[in-house]
Amino acid sequence: MQPVSAHPCTPAFERSDAAIHPAVPAAVPAAAQPMSPLRPGFSGEPLARVIRLATTGVWVVKRHGRMLEIDGRLHWSCPRTLASDAERAGVILSDLVVNTGHQL
Repeated sequence: MQPVSAHPCTPAFERSDAAIHPAVPAAVPAAAQPMSPLRPGFSGEPLARVIRLATTGVWVVKRHGRMLEIDGRLHWSCPRTLASDAERAGVILSDLVVNTGHQL
């Protein structure tokens, strides 16, 4: 894992795209690993993770371990607005929402 610049008080790490997952034996070459066929309309990008920051009441999106900017925005006050912005930008959102903080 490589350290990446993030908020000065919060350590953040990301795995190199070339790094193989630890659960895959090193003896298995990447080309030999089974690949599932892509669905029509699927870009091959992982689903974007939706996070609800309950304390502040905003919604954010992460992909590849980083905040995702959609149409110049990094946070939304409404999940419907987030979903419509993501759809327009071609970003596929996960339907599992991570809730953080306390609900007011």
